[in-house]
Amino acid sequence: MYTAFDLMVELTGSDKVETIGDAYFAVANLNDDNISAEESCYRMAIFALSVREFVSGPFGQAYGIQVRCGLHTGDLVSGVLGNVRPRHVLVGDTVNTAARMESVASPNTVNVSSATACHLFKFFELIDRGATEIKGKGNMHTYEIGARKPGPPPTLSKEMPDDPAWIATQAYDLIKDRMANVPTVLQEKITRAASMVS
Repeated sequence: MYTAFDLMVELTGSDKVETIGDAYFAVANLNDDNISAEESCYRMAIFALSVREFVSGPFGQAYGIQVRCGLHTGDLVSGVLGNVRPRHVLVGDTVNTAARMESVASPNTVNVSSATACHLFKFFELIDRGATEIKGKGNMHTYEIGARKPGPPPTLSKEMPDDPAWIATQAYDLIKDRMANVPTVLQEKITRAASMVS
């Protein structure tokens, strides 16, 4: 599944940071100061909607997978930690708030803070969730991303597909091709393991 997410990150011009347990941590505008906050939010919204579309499709249905996505916009600090196995890390309130947006999201939804929503309202229907109790932050106004509004995307620094269904189909085809090369015994074990989780 993370292989599919990696492809969706690549297609949307975002960056994978790391996986933490069952969480997939990605960002936009990590290495380019010339990308606007509007473009960064748009790229992450398309990525998150593509993930939602992917798990709503055949793969997610077959394995009973659900996702919750959380987006927040702001500054953060990055650095490399460690000498033996150095790793790139991102820290700060923006990271924590995005994680909180995910934790209060309903299954198969994309939940965003008002800081992110203000960059997305021209491009997506936003469902106002009102004031939501956020651990460690108190009440925050949150929104759920709905359908894409008609009209052009924001000005993008580089092209990207912006149809989550198309992106999800590309990811599904990649997984289907990879699964075709997995021995039948292993496929059965994967299916059995997935059914034990649900």
